[in-house]
Order: sequence, then structure tokens, then C-alpha cells
Amino acid sequence: MLARYRSRVTDGLRDALDSAGVEHTDLMRAHLGIDEPAEAGGLRGKLLRPSFCLLCCDAVGGDPARAMAGAVALS
Repeated sequence: MLARYRSRVTDGLRDALDSAGVEHTDLMRAHLGIDEPAEAGGLRGKLLRPSFCLLCCDAVGGDPARAMAGAVALS
């Protein structure tokens, strides 16, 4: 069920890390496993909290896109 939010959260993380003023982007990408394929260990278990955030927003009739910043902050 949470898989439907995986690509949205991953895209949100990439956008946040690629924004101006973010330092140590390579280190954060490696820590979060953003650039590694799942088979190689990328993003294992790191999307549960942000996915729950979007799921809860969706469950109460909200727009998950508006909750993306909060979801990414939970990563």
C-alpha cells in the first residue's frame, strides 16, 4: 500500500537535495540511498515515515502533494 508513495517521496527528496543552498548533497544522497538501486540496498526502510505522512493526509481527504515538504522532512 505504501509503495504508491515511494516514487513521490523519492522525487521530493531529490528536489529538496538539489535546491540551492543545500550543502553536503553527495553525503546525504549516499546516506539516504537515493542514487542506489533497491537491489543494491538503496532506500531500504527509509521511506516508511514519509509514506505514512502522505497516507494519513490522503486518508483524511487532504492533498498529499501539499504534505510533501513535511513528508520529506521526516526522512
